[in-house]
Amino acid sequence: MLPKSARFHLVGAIPLRSTPRSRFPAVPGATGAGCRGPARRIPARRDMAHATRTTAKAAKSRNPPGGPFPGIAHASGKGLWLTPRSAPKTVGQELSRHPRSSTRMSVTQQVLAEELAESAEAPSFLRTVDRRDVHRWAVSEVFLTGVARTPEGGYTAFAQLPPVHHYFTDQVLPQDTPDSILIMECCRQAATFIAHRGLSVPRDSAFHVTDWSLELTGRSRPAGTGRPGELTMLVTVVPSQVRGGVVRAARFVLELLVDGRPAGRCDVSARYSPAAEAEIVRRYHRRTAPPWSSALPPAPAGVPVPAGDVGRRDRANVVLADVRRLFRGVAARIAPPLDHGTHFDHPQDHYPAMILLEAARQAAVLARSPGARVTGYRSRFLRFAELDAPVRVAAAPRDDREVAVRFRQGGTLVSEIVVAAEEPAR
Repeated sequence: MLPKSARFHLVGAIPLRSTPRSRFPAVPGATGAGCRGPARRIPARRDMAHATRTTAKAAKSRNPPGGPFPGIAHASGKGLWLTPRSAPKTVGQELSRHPRSSTRMSVTQQVLAEELAESAEAPSFLRTVDRRDVHRWAVSEVFLTGVARTPEGGYTAFAQLPPVHHYFTDQVLPQDTPDSILIMECCRQAATFIAHRGLSVPRDSAFHVTDWSLELTGRSRPAGTGRPGELTMLVTVVPSQVRGGVVRAARFVLELLVDGRPAGRCDVSARYSPAAEAEIVRRYHRRTAPPWSSALPPAPAGVPVPAGDVGRRDRANVVLADVRRLFRGVAARIAPPLDHGTHFDHPQDHYPAMILLEAARQAAVLARSPGARVTGYRSRFLRFAELDAPVRVAAAPRDDREVAVRFRQGGTLVSEIVVAAEEPAR
């Protein structure tokens, strides 16, 4: 028998604003305060089912589809809630008013009740979000596990860092910080989710990253722990362009914590365009429709860089080819496999920012050494990097800490990224 305070956690696992007692309809045969009908005990299963139906109706009336923050939990001092109203209560708290509404649970039900009660208090790292809201086809490529609206108007986002991944953890040397590209991907997913669910940017909109920076600080966790890391992102959103009541551009500032310890800061700005408008602009600049990655040969042309030279073990994760050593730095060409499970999780009509960031990381490592420790980026994305024309990469050290990387296509500057890459301590 569970204590009274935990008897109804099974139906009260999702915190909701309490429904006034007068709103409960009469239940034939129910007993207890606020219930009408003959004093006859009904089975607990019917009692719990009735409470679930009643609570669902109350939740729908308070947070209807298309509400102010659809699909986003709301945070207060007591946990995460489904509606923005204050002083919410759980269903269990509401039902605890009925002193005679008790039930006997099996061991399995007790375990389930405890898990659901835990999810009500800390739902941050239990399950991933809808993959469509982070622009992924494969659920295995989704790391974002939740987003909560804070009372101050910002957001708290949560992501689980996988201990093993075919790409993000493919590193020659053990790292005492999470992979910088993995952190960038988690920040991208958080900003994309908030754009859709918090700023109401339609899912079929084209996203254009314009500026993106990351700074990782300190040693956030020991290498080789064998367990997932927990990334918490404290997000401040500033809509920088609103047209006709629709957000067309925004900036996201994310303070990062890994396993509860400060880990750095990310700053990303993006523009949002309706799909039809984005297609017109692309055709205007190209004069032709851009090809999709799925329609091109998957194998990259040219001579790929040895995986170990760019700090990778798997050559499938190499995105550079035809490398030339220069007096100061290196020159290469972007050449990722177009069937890569992460880079091209779904068909693309250009090289996305995440590929350019990985190419910059690999070029910086080439300019330094395979053991170089990459801790940050400062990026500007000026034009689309097209799939059907060579994209040239040039990397040169600026000082002992930074490497400047530039991308050109057809002689035009496409992007420039400064990579913080330091030689390993000897």
